[in-house]
Amino acid sequence: MGGEVNQDLAGAAEPGVAIDRLALYAEIAEIAAQAASRARFLRESLRALATAFGAPHALLYSQFQMDVVEESFTAEGSDPSFWKPALDGILTGTMSSGGSIGRLFRARDSGLLLAGLAAPLRDVSAESVGAIALVVPCGGVSVARQLQALLESCAHLVSCYSLRFERKESRLDPLSAMRAAMDLGRVAGFSSLRELAFAITNNLRNVASVDQTALGIARGPRVEVLSLSGYDEVKVQSEGVRTLTSAMEECLDAGVPIVWQRAGEGDWSKDDGRADWKLHRRWSETAGNSAVASFPIGPVAGATVIVSVRRESGAFSREELDVMRRTVEPYVGAFGLVDRASRSLPTHARDAARDSIGWLRAPSHQLRRVVAVTGLLVFLWICFGHIPYTISAPTLIVPAEVQQLGAPFEGTLESAGAVAGDVVQKGAVLARFRTGELLLDRDRLQAELQVQKYAAGQAMAQNGSPVEVRLAQAQQQLLESQLALVDQRIEAATLRAPFDGIVVSGDLRTRIGQAFPLGEPLFQVAPEGRWKLHLQVPEQAVDDVVVGQTGTFATDARPDQPEAFEIRRVSPGSEVSNGQNVYVAEADVEMAAPWMRPGMDGIGKIAAGDKVMWWVLLHRLTDWLRLNFWL
Repeated sequence: MGGEVNQDLAGAAEPGVAIDRLALYAEIAEIAAQAASRARFLRESLRALATAFGAPHALLYSQFQMDVVEESFTAEGSDPSFWKPALDGILTGTMSSGGSIGRLFRARDSGLLLAGLAAPLRDVSAESVGAIALVVPCGGVSVARQLQALLESCAHLVSCYSLRFERKESRLDPLSAMRAAMDLGRVAGFSSLRELAFAITNNLRNVASVDQTALGIARGPRVEVLSLSGYDEVKVQSEGVRTLTSAMEECLDAGVPIVWQRAGEGDWSKDDGRADWKLHRRWSETAGNSAVASFPIGPVAGATVIVSVRRESGAFSREELDVMRRTVEPYVGAFGLVDRASRSLPTHARDAARDSIGWLRAPSHQLRRVVAVTGLLVFLWICFGHIPYTISAPTLIVPAEVQQLGAPFEGTLESAGAVAGDVVQKGAVLARFRTGELLLDRDRLQAELQVQKYAAGQAMAQNGSPVEVRLAQAQQQLLESQLALVDQRIEAATLRAPFDGIVVSGDLRTRIGQAFPLGEPLFQVAPEGRWKLHLQVPEQAVDDVVVGQTGTFATDARPDQPEAFEIRRVSPGSEVSNGQNVYVAEADVEMAAPWMRPGMDGIGKIAAGDKVMWWVLLHRLTDWLRLNFWL
């Protein structure tokens, strides 16, 4: 790192570097003509200077009254963290000393020589109000001095053009409020009212040339002091703060600016400037007979802001207080935004409730009140009202009683006279088995029976032994029993409907001529008009279904004809239906419609009692959340 460049640039030679000075001056003038605000002008000027000087990094800071601008520029591909520490020190040194500063730096690896240059920005009274700092490559001390002289001239030019904005934005000019309003976006970025209040009081003290400023807010008859310039916090219990608070409350009660200062100073008449404001007089006395003043602003966001100022030497004029009020007023307008943005959740809820009540109490909002009251009643009904809770379950119609008809013996099917779905009368032929062999057996047995009867008669006629007679009679009875059995089988070979009903299952038309073993199921016949329901209750609702509950059922075929039912039994075990676990609940139902058929589907709705409205609406969602997220 090289030595510091000489700060006394008097008699410096004209720059010998490749920078077109006149073109740079013209560019700054054009930026001033086109810029809409001082902040925009300073930002664009910094960029133009950094580009013209070839600076990898540049900084600017200015404070014209309450208008504070902080800008930085970093060339593409440059690392700002490398230059910022050194450049910050040069910038701070320039603002502290009020003069230009330059330092030379040499890179350790490449040997590149760089200059850190800074020049002050001045106001109309030639006081330093900021600085511009650049890091520029240079060939030596001579070149650095030329660059510094050029930077000083450019900084002077930027200061002059900034003063033009000062005249445009004078606090006495009504447009000053507009300029301040344009900065409210930045002001509204404060995280709390107290932080904003400290920023306002500290800036007001600087621009108004007073020794102390304070800001308080009143949402009722009492004032809360939010900030006191020169302090990081406000100690409410201190004697000085209590005296200041009393003076602010005196201004709040009066509703007009109050000034207390030595007699004959300022342009206040006896009536308004020397009125016996006891609390302001006490504040002045405790502050060494300083001139003190307070003025109210507001109402702002439902509150009144009180600004108090103190000056140890000198008096307050009417115009000066008016300028202070107009200076602070636009920024105080952001109190409402900052206050609403920094509210806690309970405060937000309270304010929302208050706003809603005010919205409803307006005389012209009759319809809104009706809608609001209706909505409130609906909400209360949802929270506390009870409605019938019904459980919907897929339902199947099944016969209440089913009789199985099987093959009467091992034989061959001869004909089939009925199929599933047929309505049959008692005794109607359903199917026939072949009886040819049975008829031959019957003829044979009848012949043997005749022969046996003849033999038994002959034995008795010839006075045979009792044993022979008894054997002949026993043989005759055996043949009669065999003949009766054959007759019974011949009779059973014709399957008949046991009662009036409907054939639930069985279609033997494609099996005629097929041999059937004894007892093989052939038909299912159910009494007509006697049905029961199988309701497939979902697993999550089975605890709400008990025996004795009632409900209604409608088939898909006749949804306009619901029927009542009563639960008679709930199965203890689950079944799988369509990939889901269900529990079958059996219910009795009287349905004698001619179109009814077993196996018809429908929906059954079980009345499970009254439940709270919100539970009926949300229990499925809450159950799903508990199951999937373990809530």
